[in-house]
Amino acid sequence: MNKKMVPEVRFKGFIDDWEQHEMKNVLKKQYNGQTPSRSKSSFWNGTIDWLTSGELNRSIVTRTNEKITSNGQKNANLKIIPKGTFVIAITGLEAVGTRGNCALLGIDTTLNQSCMALFTDEKKLSPKFLFQWYRKYGNEYGIRYTQGTKQQSYNAEIINKLPINLPTLKEQKVINLLLSKVDIAITLQQRQLDLYIKLKKGLLQKLFPKDGEKVPEVRFTDFHGDWEQHKFQEILDKNNGIRRGPFGSSLKKDLFVKNSDYVVYEQQNAIYNNFHTRYFITKEKFQELIKFELNPGDFIMSGAGTIGKIAKVPNDIKKGVFNQALIRFRINNSIMDGRFFLQWMRSEFMQRRLTSSNPGSAIVNLIPMSELKKWTVIVPKRDEQKVLGKILNKLDSTIALQHEQLDELKSLKKYLLQKLFI
Repeated sequence: MNKKMVPEVRFKGFIDDWEQHEMKNVLKKQYNGQTPSRSKSSFWNGTIDWLTSGELNRSIVTRTNEKITSNGQKNANLKIIPKGTFVIAITGLEAVGTRGNCALLGIDTTLNQSCMALFTDEKKLSPKFLFQWYRKYGNEYGIRYTQGTKQQSYNAEIINKLPINLPTLKEQKVINLLLSKVDIAITLQQRQLDLYIKLKKGLLQKLFPKDGEKVPEVRFTDFHGDWEQHKFQEILDKNNGIRRGPFGSSLKKDLFVKNSDYVVYEQQNAIYNNFHTRYFITKEKFQELIKFELNPGDFIMSGAGTIGKIAKVPNDIKKGVFNQALIRFRINNSIMDGRFFLQWMRSEFMQRRLTSSNPGSAIVNLIPMSELKKWTVIVPKRDEQKVLGKILNKLDSTIALQHEQLDELKSLKKYLLQKLFI
């Protein structure tokens, strides 16, 4: 008995099998563009949009990075592709970031040679449905059907042979409507998140003094006077302020055990502000490395690769030690407020100071800890720190909530793409 061609989740009222087609049976034509000569300045900086594959955002394209003139359009014999057309990337598909890239045009535009517009037979296939379908299958098809060894690409012949399963136009319309609403919700949520991130960045610039200044540009009315000058080591615990993780040989993976009450904290804990762990050590190894123990209220900073990312150790962590890729700070609580210290260390001006480039090199390094201790820094009195730390911490919580809501919407979209198509 043949398996019915129906999706796992379906809207009420639709019972017919979906039909399998080759793309050539549901497309009217295909078109890919070109690049006008770069040597002719008269071809560029005009008023005609010109779209590249790198701008295909798996959403709706509403602007292009470059524009061409009518002379540039004539030089490359480019057609204006109308708003509402579905476009895919056809070259560079060996790269994960390019494979599956697509967009619906929200503007009339010309294309470069790495983009292909697919014009559907709208009696059989809606461009919006094709767009949603490709967002599910584009990556998989980019692996399975492209040609080339080093550089993988589509051509018109390959695209014509791609298989696609289709419901009736009426069912396509219902699926489009639902997925479009989810896309709009994702877009609005992303904008909301971006606004909060921008607000946080602006506050950090205003609430902390600029280089060479001793007071911030914006300040709460109860606080006056210059911020206080300290050596960096003075704001840390006198006996155990800074410690780098143990030498790699002291904490190699072959020393890890399958399970125990003692864990190893890694760079990813600081980078992602997440204290889930992967590795365990014995009680004996923990005792041997006791000076590298992490305690609630400590701060850890990434010291290799992605450097300078800092997180505060929460109260409910498992007993454990930090590895060689981390630096641990303990603050002097009589001078520093913990929430303020975290925000201060994450601020743009502190991150600039913490990371530096070798002369003549693009390699970014973390400043040596021996140098860091000798830094002269300025901080407000602890009462003002507490106010600033509380406000910025609340904003961080709001940003985290916005991230969670965005992730939930993206998970919903992924689920729907998996269940509504075959």
